[in-house]
Amino acid sequence: MGPVTVSSAFVQAGGVVPSSTAVVNGCRERLASKSSVAPSTPSAGSFGSFPRSPGQAGKLKAENFGTNSDDVQEAAPKGKTRPKTLGNSCAGVSAKHLLELLPEKMKTKGFERTATIYEIEPKVIRPLCAKVLCPRDNRMGSAYVDAFEAPDDVGISEFMLSYTWGYTVADIGNTLAHYCQTKDLKPNRTYFWLCCFCINQHRVVEKSQAGDVVPFEEFQFAFQHRVNTIGHMLAMMTPWGDPLYIKRVWCAFELYTATTGCADVTVVMPPREADAFVNSLISGNGVQEMWKAFGSINVQAATASVKADKDRILRLIQDGPGFHQFDSEVAKILQTWIVSISENHLRMHLDSKTLEVRELLRLCHEVGILLLRVGKQMRAIDVFEEGKSLAKVLPDAEVSRRTVAMMCENLGVAKRQLGDLPGALECYAQAREITGDSTQSKECRRAELQNSGIVKMQGGDLAGALQCFIEALETPSDDAHGKVSQGNIFMSIGNAKAKGGDLQGAVEAYGSAREMYGESNCLETPSGAELMSNIGNVRRLGNDLESAKENYFEARKIYERTGTMESANGATLHINLAITMGQSGDFSYALEMAEKAISICELVGLRDTAAYAQASHIVDMAKAELHARVNGKA
Repeated sequence: MGPVTVSSAFVQAGGVVPSSTAVVNGCRERLASKSSVAPSTPSAGSFGSFPRSPGQAGKLKAENFGTNSDDVQEAAPKGKTRPKTLGNSCAGVSAKHLLELLPEKMKTKGFERTATIYEIEPKVIRPLCAKVLCPRDNRMGSAYVDAFEAPDDVGISEFMLSYTWGYTVADIGNTLAHYCQTKDLKPNRTYFWLCCFCINQHRVVEKSQAGDVVPFEEFQFAFQHRVNTIGHMLAMMTPWGDPLYIKRVWCAFELYTATTGCADVTVVMPPREADAFVNSLISGNGVQEMWKAFGSINVQAATASVKADKDRILRLIQDGPGFHQFDSEVAKILQTWIVSISENHLRMHLDSKTLEVRELLRLCHEVGILLLRVGKQMRAIDVFEEGKSLAKVLPDAEVSRRTVAMMCENLGVAKRQLGDLPGALECYAQAREITGDSTQSKECRRAELQNSGIVKMQGGDLAGALQCFIEALETPSDDAHGKVSQGNIFMSIGNAKAKGGDLQGAVEAYGSAREMYGESNCLETPSGAELMSNIGNVRRLGNDLESAKENYFEARKIYERTGTMESANGATLHINLAITMGQSGDFSYALEMAEKAISICELVGLRDTAAYAQASHIVDMAKAELHARVNGKA
């Protein structure tokens, strides 16, 4: 093949495409694997399945609630036929049992419900079943679940709980009871497989003391089988802003098993944590805290009591999807969960009117912003419109004009991202009308100026856009997130300068934006990814294609880590990557990126936008170049 030539069409297509500022139930998605692991291949861990306790190196850690001799007589009278759960590998305990009988047993041993599984396993779980004959090996000392037979207490598991032994019994019980309530399930007839109750802890301890190590492959196979047999895993996250779950490598192992096998995955948390998240949304801090939590996901930094366990699990993930892909999938699962609980709680409060009007309006605004930032513009528009309607039917004294005005602003952002520029301008005008010249309007005025500038820039009026941005920058802000707002404006200034050919001015503006984001710990958020993408645009326009690729790839990592790739900005990033790859002569990669951009546009409702049209044009160009190469014309 002769020297690679770059199509002039790709060079012409290489204008600036700036980013726009502004219950995983039934999840059967498989992690993209670098080593094509078949679904039937033994995989790692099952939710809640064998966490390790300190000091049990290389052993399976399975905890069993036991029963004392009195309990045994009550649970299994002599001569009575034992139920089908006895010895069944999928036998589990009911939500009612965890809420009522278990705390009673704990109390007799001096423990409250706030005790953790780590605390009660040696003092409550094992002693309670020490005198129970194990149906699996006919030796004394059974799994906790085998010490009971009443249907109110035990049955065949419909769910497997993935959790850590650092969680409290109260949180576990409340979480599962709440899940039953939300799904209209009977707590006394809904059973959950938890390793601490469903694995014989006596044998675990015996193996540990004897130095008998269960081969990792055997352990891996057994849990994959159980995960697939039960078919539905609940991953318990708490606290919501910094889940202990994602810091334990065994939990990562279990999540890997669920997402590469045949199980559904649902994220759950204690009701108090759901309330805490909603309160953080109302306060205006929830979305930012969520991005920080997602940005901290790093399976390589997860901990395990036994280093050899961690090494095996990380090797499994590395040889499968890879660390970044795994972290990205976890972030996507958590993001879907966060969006789900946000919308559910908003709907609940709208229906019940349990919040004060100001708080309800604020919740509408924050949930709308969340939906907007994860690429769900149409759903965001519905939420903003509902908030506006709520405000209309209330006395003026009860309405927070500032919040309603900001909803109008963000409604305009959503419409702009969908290509409705006249509708966007109308929303900005409404925001201005609501606040007038009051001191309350500083934040709204700044947002209006910035968004109006973006519309002008999209229409080709770069001078008018810059004038709006500079005026916005000079408008003081009483917003708690003032530096983030400043960073957004500097980024818009950089976009306008880059589009006008002032690359040095763009670099300086982006540098200021980066400083503002850094001071606000925002670099690892979607805004930080957007900034990196736009810096890549400037590098590309300056013909520094390799640096541009580095910036784009870094932006892609952040979008993936925060679960926000499926958004308008995610589509824009792929378009810019496609242009860069085409200019580099890699038309196959350019085609792949453009097709990905089209896929995202279709997914988030951006089919009738300039971004979709540009991506489609790049697909045609890339195919033409590849066809020419095949025919020896390039």
